[in-house]
Amino acid sequence: MNIAIKTATALGFLHDLSITHRNVKWSNILLHENFTVKVADFGFLQFLPIHVTHVTHVTTISVGTRAYIDPDYYISGRVSNKSDVYSFRVFLFELIFSIHPSLVAGTNNETLAQFANIMVMMLQLMSMVWSLSTFISH
Repeated sequence: MNIAIKTATALGFLHDLSITHRNVKWSNILLHENFTVKVADFGFLQFLPIHVTHVTHVTTISVGTRAYIDPDYYISGRVSNKSDVYSFRVFLFELIFSIHPSLVAGTNNETLAQFANIMVMMLQLMSMVWSLSTFISH
């Protein structure tokens, strides 16, 4: 859990400087032998305008690793610090469950969010079937 806290602290530091990483994922979190966290790979970073207070996002081409990309950013191209927060949640999922997010859905083309939506719909369908079967049996 210490790795997650240190990573969140590092991302918070970047966000305080109006920097969005845009490629937060496990392979970009480096650990030294004493488990010091270093955030790496700033090739996709985006500076948000800091002198304009009303700017909440920047519109750009979606870049990053597909399984970690914020779905809103992927669709709209609007990047903000919230995009890094989404990617950090996927990073936490991978850290906790030791499962790469693209493997959850069985394909590299689906995001974790799409997988979650499918699972929610399946659970809703199963609940409806269960309710109907209970109603019919009475």
